[in-house]
Amino acid sequence: MNNRTMKRNRILSNIIAVLGAIAIAAIIALFATSDTITGILVGTVVGGFFLGFIGYRYDGVKIAAIIAFIGTVLGIILGVTILKGGGKFLAGTNSTLVTLGVALGLALSIVIIGVILIVLSIIGGIALILTALIGAALGELVWKDKKSAISGTTQVVGVKRTSMYPAKSPSNNAYIVCPYCGARNNTEATFCVNYGAKLK
Repeated sequence: MNNRTMKRNRILSNIIAVLGAIAIAAIIALFATSDTITGILVGTVVGGFFLGFIGYRYDGVKIAAIIAFIGTVLGIILGVTILKGGGKFLAGTNSTLVTLGVALGLALSIVIIGVILIVLSIIGGIALILTALIGAALGELVWKDKKSAISGTTQVVGVKRTSMYPAKSPSNNAYIVCPYCGARNNTEATFCVNYGAKLK
């Protein structure tokens, strides 16, 4: 497999992981029968696991971290906006006792909703990253076994295997060593044949 093909496969794998994770999370959140908040959190957890499992190596975790950061920031902004709205609603009411009591109850409800939104966005972001990390670790184990089965190689316990695909080297035995996995690569290679990292 050449470097261009490896890079394309990595990008396609990550796109499939992101789209699949979004679809899974949306389906679970939409069809949650008991509670909307629980459905959203369960969808986030399952989607995060799928993203980590299908994403190329640990790219799924990086993508999950970006999505979690954006979602958390948006949740905090929306929560603070709701909190400010509750304060403005309370400040704009008449001074009669009944109106003030109703306004205080509504303002308190709005404040509680804002705080819940902020807390849930932080919990959801952390859950997304953690489940993507678990999915990536399990995916790495599964895909590693699949690669061994496809290539017909067996791994010996206690022996470190640096590359599944032996690098072709020119006649002068020159090669480039990948700084991430230690695999030997052809001097003309742009990406590592084992890890996929850029060499030059």
